[in-house]
Amino acid sequence: GAKQGAPRGRGRGHAYVSRGRGPHRRPHDKPELRRGDQSHTPHARWPSSSTCTNASFFFFLGAEALRPRCRKRSAVAGASPCWAGDEVCYAPPHTLGCPATLAAMATTHRHLQGTLIADGRLELLSTLGLGAYGVVYLARGVHRPQYYAVKCLNKVGLDQRQRAFQLREIFVHTMMSNHPNVVRLHGVLDHPGDASVYVVLEYCPDGDLFEMITEKQRYYLPPEPYVADPRASDGRPIPEHPSYTRARAQTDALIKHVFDQILSAVEYFHRVGVYHRDLKPENILCSDGGRRVKVADFGLATSDRMSSDFGCGSSFYMSPECQGGITTRLTEYSTAANDVWSLGIILINLICGRNPWKQATWQDDTFRQYLRDPDLLAKILPISDDVHGILRRIFTLSPETRCSVSDLRRWIRAVPRLQASNEELWRRYHVYDTPD
Repeated sequence: GAKQGAPRGRGRGHAYVSRGRGPHRRPHDKPELRRGDQSHTPHARWPSSSTCTNASFFFFLGAEALRPRCRKRSAVAGASPCWAGDEVCYAPPHTLGCPATLAAMATTHRHLQGTLIADGRLELLSTLGLGAYGVVYLARGVHRPQYYAVKCLNKVGLDQRQRAFQLREIFVHTMMSNHPNVVRLHGVLDHPGDASVYVVLEYCPDGDLFEMITEKQRYYLPPEPYVADPRASDGRPIPEHPSYTRARAQTDALIKHVFDQILSAVEYFHRVGVYHRDLKPENILCSDGGRRVKVADFGLATSDRMSSDFGCGSSFYMSPECQGGITTRLTEYSTAANDVWSLGIILINLICGRNPWKQATWQDDTFRQYLRDPDLLAKILPISDDVHGILRRIFTLSPETRCSVSDLRRWIRAVPRLQASNEELWRRYHVYDTPD
């Protein structure tokens, strides 16, 4: 299931309101940062990669982990639900989208631990994760001490369309692999007689960005306690202590450094005509204690600038138009603009350790409130005025006016501070709470 437990503190489930002498915290019913669910597989069109099917090949491009996430699907036409644990699954039975099949796969692939692959050059050591399309193993080089993540993709029982999706993901990942902020794809083993394709990937020992935010709290700095200035009668806070200002600047610099790496990768994707469509912390892997990040999982990527695959991705990070639109039913949506929306949610995750809403639809209470009040995020999150201005350029309902990744990257680099100071919060809520 999805992991819970966003860090507590300013911006982690609290709103700020002015009560006489300065802002006070009160519980605010906002969604925690939690792992998102993926919907159906896209129908993107890619250049033919049939050369991957007829020959056994292995190539090294350069070494660390792709930990797959279960792709929970929405109702599939003609599929009847089955129960796996506490969850209902609409994927056709005995397919890779079914949790019951995933459990069987885990048992089936357990015996591969200790197996040598790549002509005896790699040994599969242990299971790193289980996803909808296969198992990921930790592997070690036999002749040189280097670790890899090996994604074992099952070929048995796949129809031609499913196999094409599998090959397309490998093809796209190979195209993107040379970027420094993409998980490196070292090689592919695809023997016609084997039941699986082995994709050799870079191993990232520090896990994913979701864990780095929620469990390790790598980007969290507790807020400076609010103390009213005794020399003022209006409840404004005392000046921020210089030591806290320095610590805040260091934390903000780290967040900006990490987010810039993500933006660098996505900017490259868009420049070459690839749109990820599933950007989220779970698909961003970490190393160097969370200072270096790399984008992974191209299973939902597309080359189409406009798409009619609604509901493609993870609900927490989907734009409104990807879910069909707010006021009118759309026939297609911009995949580039949808990626930018996802990046805005990730930025809030990094700064505040939480999601702004559960889903950008009219049915979501918080998002519906945001539609009525564009300043809502500044009222419920401890973001600086500069960040609030950027988020308003991201979370616009008009994809045509939404900023580009290049614009977003330039603006974030120029922001002097990501989180609001106590002084800024006091001024903001003093204004918001002043009667007309």
